[in-house]
Amino acid sequence: MDDFFKQLGPSLWFTLATLVSLIWMLIHWVFAVGVYRDAVALWRRGKAPLLVGTVTWFLATLMGGVFVAGLYWVIHHSTLRRD
Repeated sequence: MDDFFKQLGPSLWFTLATLVSLIWMLIHWVFAVGVYRDAVALWRRGKAPLLVGTVTWFLATLMGGVFVAGLYWVIHHSTLRRD
C-alpha cells in the first residue's frame, strides 16, 4: 500500500490540495455573500445587524466560514434575539 502512495507522486497531491482549497474558498465566499445580503435586508426592515456592521459580518464570515455564518444566524434569526 505504501508503494501505491509513492507512485501517485507529489503532483497529484498538490492538485488534490489545490482542489480542496478552491472548494473551501468557494464555500466561504458563498456563505459570506449570503450573510452580507441578509444583513442588508435587516437594514431595509429597520433592524441593524447586532455587534458589528454589515461589512464586518461579511469579512468575519469570509474568514470563519460556516461557523461564523451559524453564529450570525443565532444572533439575528433565532429565538434568542430580543426585538
